[in-house]
Amino acid sequence: MQTFNGSFLPSVVVGNGGIELSGSGMTRMLSVPTRSALNIFNKIAIRETNLATDALGLYSFLKVGTDKKARVASMKPGQHLLRARTNGCVWSPSGKIRLNTDVFDTCPVEYMGEECPDAFWGDCLEGIFGTVNNNDVRDLQATTETQAFLQLLLDAVYTGLGNSFSALYNFGNSTLITNSDTNSLWLNTGTSPEDWANYKAQQMDSGTCAGIISQLDGLKSQGVPQFALSIASGDISATGDYTGDIQDLIAQLEKNAKPVLKSMIKNGYRIGTRTVRPILLLTEALFRSLEDFLISTGASAGVSWDYTLMREDPKMAPMPGVLKYKGMYCVRWDEVSTFDSITGVESHRATIVAPGGFGMAYDVDSIPLSQFDGFGLVVTQQLAAPFLGKMYMHTTFRWGAAIVDSDYIVSASTILNASTRAVINP
Repeated sequence: MQTFNGSFLPSVVVGNGGIELSGSGMTRMLSVPTRSALNIFNKIAIRETNLATDALGLYSFLKVGTDKKARVASMKPGQHLLRARTNGCVWSPSGKIRLNTDVFDTCPVEYMGEECPDAFWGDCLEGIFGTVNNNDVRDLQATTETQAFLQLLLDAVYTGLGNSFSALYNFGNSTLITNSDTNSLWLNTGTSPEDWANYKAQQMDSGTCAGIISQLDGLKSQGVPQFALSIASGDISATGDYTGDIQDLIAQLEKNAKPVLKSMIKNGYRIGTRTVRPILLLTEALFRSLEDFLISTGASAGVSWDYTLMREDPKMAPMPGVLKYKGMYCVRWDEVSTFDSITGVESHRATIVAPGGFGMAYDVDSIPLSQFDGFGLVVTQQLAAPFLGKMYMHTTFRWGAAIVDSDYIVSASTILNASTRAVINP
């Protein structure tokens, strides 16, 4: 689910809230403790953008080892274990419990930013800077107003970092970006050449790590059966609406799933005292089609009726962008719409995944909400020459995306050129 950051009304900024301001002589240092940094990062950029999916446990948060790799282990129970009873002291064990361990790389990324106070001079903003002495006009901590403004500036930085991480995690090293660049599809979106160059540098030049949706496309191109299903392009109208049978599409997904996921879809599985089911991710046109179906059958749809009309289950908090179908939570895949708006492709995707099926790794000591080393943003402002108030911002961390176990995911997709309506093969 996508949300908005900021307000049309004047913001009230809390002075500290875990952010530490300190100074010595002409040097001004603002440091965000790593615990606060992670909390702010998740709240502003990740948790709100993916509120519904995160609440439903879509992601597994993974620790990065000292060798800069992340590991995922899955244990599968033994099968066909029983044999005829033997006589005497015969010992003949049968069957195996299998432990599969997958290792995947992580990639280091960083953010470097700078801001000069004179960018705010010459208009009404200059009035909030200090006037006790001449140098205060460069000091972003000289007054209560400039300190509040500085925190608003940091809020914007965190939003940008969160959105950038989301883009990398989902579409890092996507072949669709290469296709868009080669065929200039991005020119049809209104994206400026500068923005496209920055986007391409972030997505394609930030290491070898592939985003989670890029990996789904890769598995489809390799012909892996549970990822090979295509959505008929004839079921997509000229305006991008899905005109096919949404029930049939979901049924085809279920049919194409591995036996363990198929059973999970039908029966759910127990976690403690709860019965949970896989999550269905649908891009915008498919999600609208499911909405229309639920509305048309709302008289007997029960809780689905509440989801469709009120965007909430009477037993839960409101969850915009979430429906319920056959016990599965159906989440609108907003990150794909953002990708399409930049690249000029039109994506139609449907994926069923068990909770925790998408792995998200970054180099922290404890995930997801605890203090860790190496992720906190540090902002430094020096008032002395030759810096004259310039503010520097920097952070670096490692990230990675992984399909935890491909047996627990099934996917279908069709990608179109948004202008020509031609099918694109990722």
